[in-house]
Amino acid sequence: MKAIEVYKSGGTSTASPGNYRLLENLVREKIHERIKTILVVSAPDLGGDKENNRVTQLLRRLHHGEEVLGRILEVYQSIAEPLEIPFPEDRFREDVGAARTMDEFLYLGEHYNAWMLNRYFVQRGISSAWINAQDVLRTREEHPVVKVEQVFTQAFSSDNDDVCVIGGFYGQNSFGKITILPNGGSDLSADWIAASLHARLNTNLKEVEGIFPVDPAIVKEQRPIAQMTYREVRELSYAGNRVLQEEAMAQCRRAGVPMCVRSLTFPDSTGTKIVLKRDETQNPIVGVTAKKNFTLYSFIRENRDK
Repeated sequence: MKAIEVYKSGGTSTASPGNYRLLENLVREKIHERIKTILVVSAPDLGGDKENNRVTQLLRRLHHGEEVLGRILEVYQSIAEPLEIPFPEDRFREDVGAARTMDEFLYLGEHYNAWMLNRYFVQRGISSAWINAQDVLRTREEHPVVKVEQVFTQAFSSDNDDVCVIGGFYGQNSFGKITILPNGGSDLSADWIAASLHARLNTNLKEVEGIFPVDPAIVKEQRPIAQMTYREVRELSYAGNRVLQEEAMAQCRRAGVPMCVRSLTFPDSTGTKIVLKRDETQNPIVGVTAKKNFTLYSFIRENRDK
């Protein structure tokens, strides 16, 4: 079986023809390296006005009875038409008409973006498979949130596919009901899939180049931290850094699968790699953070016998 790498692509990373092409470049690079890519995608997010440019929010408004279906179709067509790929508008309308619960509306954003990205890859001559997350992620409800309890990995087992595209954010419970994961759900999906497949790497494609030692809003000229441990990322998240939620890296940490945070739009940047253990002598300080009434520091001394 081929080595596997998982890539989670956020809403803005899958919301333009240009970013579809960047994802194609990434997949082709991995094909050259004989690595199978699992792409976990979010619903399109054009940026700016989230009420009118973010498909998930538009679907939420649609569930509440607002007349925004036309705007949702416009967002998908803004991606599909320049790439000359079809968007199944009639099928989308049918699924919207059949939806009753909020979850049945919201999952459509990721579901159709994954379908369309897969169609683009196939059209470009890449051996790609679209996977319905309902067939892969078994969920359970633990009030007030939904959690993943199992990943059916056989859906990814074919060596004939160079890439598999799956929507994040949703799954199906044991009663056959579509369920939506909490905030950061696509990150959670990627974390579970990467850990269950014992992937070489789980990469989170963000709008930022990686995790920075200081808030970029405060210090402009700086480079991402090259390598951090899971523990260090967790401590930064407690102090207010929200690049990665702790829940979205828990399964990879347990399975020993390294993670990476990098930007799709800066492909030459290697981003920040997250590992169980690193060489602290190469980069002793990984971050500086501050929070009112909160102080945390950690010193690790090596060569204790000297």
